[in-house]
Order: sequence, then structure tokens, then C-alpha cells
Amino acid sequence: MPFALDLGTVYTLIIAASLVVSIGALAAARSYPSHVRFGLHLWGISAALQALTYLLLTLRGMVPDGLSIVVANTVSTLSGALAYAAIRALHQRRIPKDQITALVIAALGAYSLTMGADMISRRIIIVSVFKLIIYGLVIHELLRAARERDRRIHDLTIGTYAIAALVFLVRLIDAARPSTPEWEPLTPDVVQQLTFLTVFLTTFAASMLYVLMAGQEVNSQLYRLATFDGLTGIYNRRAFEQLARKELSRGNRSGALPALIIFDIDDFKGINDRLGHVTGDQVLREVIDSIQSALRQQDILGRWGGDEFCALLPETSLETARAVAERLRERVVQTPREHHGQRLQLTVSAGLAAAVRHDGSFTALVGRAGQALHEAKRSGRNRTCVAPQAEPPLKPD
Repeated sequence: MPFALDLGTVYTLIIAASLVVSIGALAAARSYPSHVRFGLHLWGISAALQALTYLLLTLRGMVPDGLSIVVANTVSTLSGALAYAAIRALHQRRIPKDQITALVIAALGAYSLTMGADMISRRIIIVSVFKLIIYGLVIHELLRAARERDRRIHDLTIGTYAIAALVFLVRLIDAARPSTPEWEPLTPDVVQQLTFLTVFLTTFAASMLYVLMAGQEVNSQLYRLATFDGLTGIYNRRAFEQLARKELSRGNRSGALPALIIFDIDDFKGINDRLGHVTGDQVLREVIDSIQSALRQQDILGRWGGDEFCALLPETSLETARAVAERLRERVVQTPREHHGQRLQLTVSAGLAAAVRHDGSFTALVGRAGQALHEAKRSGRNRTCVAPQAEPPLKPD
């Protein structure tokens, strides 16, 4: 053979790499949020179990076969299952404990039947099958998660596991050939070299990508906290204002100006006083659901404060904006609600203002819509009032 890796050395490298990954993951976990920390703990334990697997494989012939065959390969299956669980934990998905337990028990039973010297090829086939099952589960989870996140890191991780799965598929096919010679753990066979070199490289690549996914998850969480209202799930005031200013600036350039609706729930304080703040929070969420169903896809909805909300309608005339405001008001009125056995008849009041070209003042637009909202309140509530058009253009903020 022109080039042969010493598999004993490769095993040692896998053990060392796995221990480095395990220690690093467990040490780094302390600085992450709880669900990411839990995932890193699982990843670190998975890597430690992989180190134990290859230590037992290295000791084949020096320890009982029950340890170097049955325990080693069962621990390897558990290691892969925990890596799968770690990825699910990172994505805040339920850990399938029953599924993992069944997989490990099946592995224990299967490997217990491959103790004989003439069972090596069968054992390799079983190892490969369990690896392919685990890699399939991991890839399925990553594909699902990638639809909801930045795909780049997830796609790289999927590619890493797909390559590893392909190598184990080749190993399975090779072991299933009738002419395959019996294999010993440290024999420098080409397929074995490829297999364990892949394990070594996957240990580092998958672990680095897992840490990147963990960072991505934290950044996504920080973005959500900085952008969305925790109670209703719509834009918070800061994010809404940023988006509204951008839209107003774009409208000033193009001439297609937005309109702004400010609305609040009539007598919301009375609901809180009578039914409590927990019910009040639920009412807020229900009203937002009704309003979102009445808005168009391009409209921007945000919580301005308390029970006061804003909707920016891009490229919308005053007449169209009035129709949208009336539609959302009617949607709230027509939606039946019941809490604590009491039927609630909710209404909202709305103030509407249309932007004026070259009036870049978002503050002025909010002020005009706010005055219209106060007029709706003074006029008996459950209505939409329209602010008069601005006079001469105001100085931009």
C-alpha cells in the first residue's frame, strides 16, 4: 500500500480531539443562556463518550471483549444520540428520550450478538447502520431548523454529516461483500482509514459548527429581545420607529407616502381592574391577533406602549388607510371573546394621519395621529378619526 495511516495513531488523535471538544464545550457552556448551555453540556458529554469508545477500541485484546466490543460500540451509539439531542436542545426542541433509549437498547442487543471472531463483518455492518440512523436524524433536524434560521451554518453542518454518512455507507457496502476479509481494529485497510479519518475530521468540524450555531442562536435571541415585544410578539417601539422612519424617508424620495394609524383598546384599565393583569395580557394578545388579520402583508405593526399600538401603512392613500383602520376596528368588535365566564365586548379607537411629501418628521406624524386618537376618544370611542393634513412641510427630525 503506497500510503497507510497508523490506525493506532488515528485512534489516539480521535481520543485527544474528543477530550478537547468535551472540555471546551463544558467550559464554554457557562457563558450561554440556559437552553444553549444545556445543549453544550450534551455535546460535551457526547464527545467524552466518543473518547471512551476509541479508548476501549484501542485496548482490544487487552480488555475483555465485552468491553471492547459491546460496551465500546454501545457507548458510540449513545454518543451519537446525545449529539443529536444536543442539536435539538440548541433549537429549543423536546429531547426524544424514549427514542434515544430505544436506540441504545437496540444497539446493546445487536452488539451482544457479534462477540465471535467470525462476526467482525456483521459488527461493522451494524455499526454503520446505527451511524446512518443517527446521521439521518441529525440531518433531518438541521434541515427543519435551517428553514427558520440563517441557512449558511446549518448547511455546512448538514454537509459535514452528509459526508460522514456517505463514508459509513461505503463502509457498510464494503463489509457486506462476500469476499471482504476479516478485519482487526488496527489493520490499515483503505476503507477503515477513510472511516476513522472522517470520524477525526468530523469531530472537529461538527464541533466548530455547533459552537457557531450556538452563537447564532444567542444572536437571534438578542435580536428578538431587541426587536419584538415580549408579550404580543409584534415590533417593539424602538424597532417600529426605526422601520417607520425608513419607510417615511423612502416615501419622501419616491412620492409614495405612508399613513400611520395609532389605536388603543377602549377601557382597557377597567378590564385589568375587573379581571386582573393576566387576563389583561391575554386580551392584548387576542386584540393584536384580530388586528394582524385585518392588516395587509406589507403593513408594519408595533406596540407603542401599554395598550397603545401603531400600524404604518406603506404607499397608502388617506382613503385606503381609512378603510384599513375601519376594517381593523370592526374586526376587533366582531370577534367574540369570553374570559372567566364573562363575555367581553371589546372596542378600539383609532387615530389616522397621512404623511405629507417632504415632511420628514416622524415625530410630527405621530403627533398628528395621536391628536386624532384623542379626538376619537372624546367623541365616544369605538371610532376612527382622521387628522387634518399638515400645513407647510416641517423640518425633518
